[in-house]
Amino acid sequence: MLGEELKKHGVSRLIGVVIIPEAYQATVRDRPGLYDAYYVEDFTTLDDEVTEDIAS
Repeated sequence: MLGEELKKHGVSRLIGVVIIPEAYQATVRDRPGLYDAYYVEDFTTLDDEVTEDIAS
């Protein structure tokens, strides 16, 4: 729901990071195409590749 609100306010690129796989599955099911990228990761231990992808 937050992603939808951000898009309404002009945010052009959305990236989701969640630790719970079911949250990702719900997003894909309920809000397909909303996020530009979405990761099922522990945000406190992101590897360098994911960190670089998010930052780009």
